[in-house]
Amino acid sequence: MPALYRSALALFSFAATLGSAALASADLAPPPGFVETCTLEKQQSAGSECFSCAAYYGNHEHCPDSLAQYGFTQSCRSRGASVWSEVWCRKAAPSAAKVPPEILGQLQNSANKLPPAPPAVTPKPSLDPTPSAAPSAPPSPSLADPASTAVPPAPPPVPPQGGCMGCAIVRDKASAPVLSLGLVAFGIAALRRKRRLIR
Repeated sequence: MPALYRSALALFSFAATLGSAALASADLAPPPGFVETCTLEKQQSAGSECFSCAAYYGNHEHCPDSLAQYGFTQSCRSRGASVWSEVWCRKAAPSAAKVPPEILGQLQNSANKLPPAPPAVTPKPSLDPTPSAAPSAPPSPSLADPASTAVPPAPPPVPPQGGCMGCAIVRDKASAPVLSLGLVAFGIAALRRKRRLIR
């Protein structure tokens, strides 16, 4: 078992050495007749603004981290498996954001890692107070509201100041039945007297 383990480890080391050699040969020895087209001179054109930027496998985001936030896009990438260069361009315009000198000074340093770009600042809401709405009129009383349809209490009846006692009794609704019974009794008594007189 140890002999098999040593053989596997040796085979892995050999493969890693071959891979590193292949990468190095790919970066150092271009194929015959190869002409690099990804250069600043070949990518620069009238009306454009371009920069060359170096990168490698350990910092492959160096160029976009440096130039993308200023409106640059990648135009090309040079040949190379572990080390390469990129050309980034944008349309030249007077209103374009100026790239700070410290960003331009580190473009060829592929090992430099920039901090992440700050998040976009959202505008703060205005501090001006909004005009308040006009006060609304009080609601009109509804027909369904019992308080709005209630009849105010009538004043108590006032007895007449002068006149006969019978008029006051007749006007008094509570005394009307008593007066009626009295008149009926008086009428019956009068009829009985009349019958006695006739006999």
